[in-house]
Amino acid sequence: MVDLYRREMLGGLAALVLAARARGATTPATSFSWEALQARAAALARQPYAAPPKVAAAAAVDYDKVGAIRYREAKQLAGGIRLFPLGRYAPTPVKINVVENGRATPVPFTPDLFESEAGHAPALGIAGFRAMAPGGKSDWLAFMGASYFRTAGSQDQYGLSARGIAIDTGISGKEEFPDFTEFWIERTGPQAYTIYALMDGPSLTGAYRFESTHANGVRQRVSSVLNIRRDIRRLGIAPATSMFWYGEGNRAAGTDWRPEIHDSDGLALHTGAGERIWRPLANPPHETTDSFQDENPKGFGLIQRDRAFDHYQDDGAFYDRRANLWVEPQGQWGKGAVTLFAFPTAAETVDNIVAFWTPAAPVRAGQTLKYDYALTWSSTDPTVATACA
Repeated sequence: MVDLYRREMLGGLAALVLAARARGATTPATSFSWEALQARAAALARQPYAAPPKVAAAAAVDYDKVGAIRYREAKQLAGGIRLFPLGRYAPTPVKINVVENGRATPVPFTPDLFESEAGHAPALGIAGFRAMAPGGKSDWLAFMGASYFRTAGSQDQYGLSARGIAIDTGISGKEEFPDFTEFWIERTGPQAYTIYALMDGPSLTGAYRFESTHANGVRQRVSSVLNIRRDIRRLGIAPATSMFWYGEGNRAAGTDWRPEIHDSDGLALHTGAGERIWRPLANPPHETTDSFQDENPKGFGLIQRDRAFDHYQDDGAFYDRRANLWVEPQGQWGKGAVTLFAFPTAAETVDNIVAFWTPAAPVRAGQTLKYDYALTWSSTDPTVATACA
């Protein structure tokens, strides 16, 4: 009997292979610069938005099937970059380029970039990438899906995620998720990469630069230039996404045997006036939004303060090792608010917490906005470190 799943996947694969051959397997390198990327994003904003096409067959590639498709170690890029295949939760192909000496070389998709376990269909395209730690057994940085990215922090354990931008999060209507559609990857050290990304969405375009270093955690210097296509009701800068199911204060909300389940347990703020605020997270019965008004904030982030293993008792998910994510604005961000949005969850697989900076000034079509900030992913509580400095 013919496997219909495999037939569907192979049909999609054939179309992608033909497209790759049409582009040519040896696309020449071209000059590349941060300034050129900014100009490209600005030009794109003057054009009507066109949603990037999704690969329909990727809907059949669930979590287990994605796990059966692996990037070939021999084809590793830029000293430690491996690619992710398309799947149900990341069905939109992205473009990858490797930058060296100011020249960008495209990495076209071909099926032999990946290997599949017996009985599984080949990869359908490139969904994103990850940077491998020395030895190639684990990764410390990953970009995949919309504008999502994350790192493994200082204890080699993924938890919360970051996004390039948040649009209309926690307000009436549909939340918008712009995409990083193309990446340029430049290796700058043994465990350091500068990642450039082009963002595109109905309401804006953006040029991003992530200077990322892996050393006792991960430090990222982020530069973003946003070109606004249409008015935005709520713009979220430096958003972080996490999960809080239950903890010490709401154990009754959990139906699981583990005492606590959460990626983060609080929102920490260091205000422009020097005040330090701690807001414990909760799993609310309905959507909630809290705004912490500020001017030129010094820092904010989602933190996992509780580091005791016996409080979680999970030797698979290791919630006691989940990274903190601390945002430090660079320059003057002006007036606005740190916004904390939460909604109810009944499972650890649903991220129900989002925190970001919302500028007070209206965001209007035609504007160009620039935000620079540093991200620190570690197991150290930055609010304690700051208080002791």
